[in-house]
Amino acid sequence: MKFIDDIRRENLALLITELGSSKALAELLGRDAAQVSQWKQGSKNSRTGRRRGLTDETARWIEDKAGKPSGWLDIDHGVIPSIERITLSAPMRAWEHVKEFPHAGPVFIPSLTVESSLQDVNGQVTISLVNMTCHLFDSDFIAADQLSPAALGVVLAPDETMQPTIERGDRCVVDTSQTKVQDGRTFAIYYDGLMRLRRLFGIPGGGLRIETDNSRHPTLVLTKADVDHVTIIGRVVQRSGIGGL
Repeated sequence: MKFIDDIRRENLALLITELGSSKALAELLGRDAAQVSQWKQGSKNSRTGRRRGLTDETARWIEDKAGKPSGWLDIDHGVIPSIERITLSAPMRAWEHVKEFPHAGPVFIPSLTVESSLQDVNGQVTISLVNMTCHLFDSDFIAADQLSPAALGVVLAPDETMQPTIERGDRCVVDTSQTKVQDGRTFAIYYDGLMRLRRLFGIPGGGLRIETDNSRHPTLVLTKADVDHVTIIGRVVQRSGIGGL
């Protein structure tokens, strides 16, 4: 059996992995890296000899800043499949196929990790979507928008280029079945070796205009030939965090 302090430290390490570094988490929280490291390691209590843990208040604050649902830090994510062991105000269900989709209540949506591999035959880059950890979302938006559950996955906003609509670290649900450009909609795309979130606009002749919501970042206009180097992963259909679609 794990203590809640140990579970919270493990989940803090998961957050650090998702964001790429302790520094990235520190920047997201507005704290210095030393503080984050102290939370992760847990300094020992001189009286009890046990490592100090996060207070409930601090845990909820971190979850809010990181775009995680309340209580996320308290769940042992190593046992997510054993849904019945998790006690919340409403039952949670995990699903992979459309026929298993619950029409109401919270559901787990898997993460999408974008990986690329160079094919020697033609030099093209292949994108693989890999199920990793799961994220808790309410299922209402899935039914309301008539989305295909099996096509959904979650990516974390990697930077501030879509502020104020999407903040760095926000959890964004991507519908991988929607890869056709819809003018003005936000998509997860892959180009220049990175996954990015951008608004897309089609250009007559087969070109593409790629925009951010942050005025500090320029618009990119691609010719039809350049578009071949962009992979559209899917359209962003929901987000959780401090931004706002």
